[in-house]
Amino acid sequence: MKGKIVIPRKTLNTKDARYRRHERLINTTLHGMLTKRCRNIRPAEVCRQAKVSRTTFYTHYDNVNFVEQYELKLKQDFCAKLPKDCLRKETLFTILLSFVREERGYFEATMPNANFWLLQKIFTELHPVLRAKDCSSRSYELYVMQQVALISCWVQYDNFAFEKIRPYARKMAQLPIMRMDF
Repeated sequence: MKGKIVIPRKTLNTKDARYRRHERLINTTLHGMLTKRCRNIRPAEVCRQAKVSRTTFYTHYDNVNFVEQYELKLKQDFCAKLPKDCLRKETLFTILLSFVREERGYFEATMPNANFWLLQKIFTELHPVLRAKDCSSRSYELYVMQQVALISCWVQYDNFAFEKIRPYARKMAQLPIMRMDF
């Protein structure tokens, strides 16, 4: 028939849905693999377990350092949640703990291996807001380690409990940066 419009079966929405489904499959597999080994994960293993092709995998992760790329994406997701205005520390830590809870799979996988890379990167991002003007970098590093220890306790002993976010955020906000001038 002349003038009939043919609509293709695969529309952009279908592709987007398939892309998101594949991304979820890959990320879920990656979470599970991070539990076993932190950094020695090979793309072929992820593809086999997620049941996706290498082409699909490399559509989502474009280089060999995909674990780091994934973690940087998580850091960007966290930064996107931060309001542009300067925040109170307690609010900032509430947002951070909520993010950790949302990304529970990742943190359940990495924290038992003492892999705090992502949290350290997040605290590097928060450095201008949290650090006192006359604070040394050594003092700030110690402060970050204390904050990570508090988050680790919340994860390990309180199992990401939603009702414990506020008390932990309050504790984290009250934690001072100790001076290390020696």
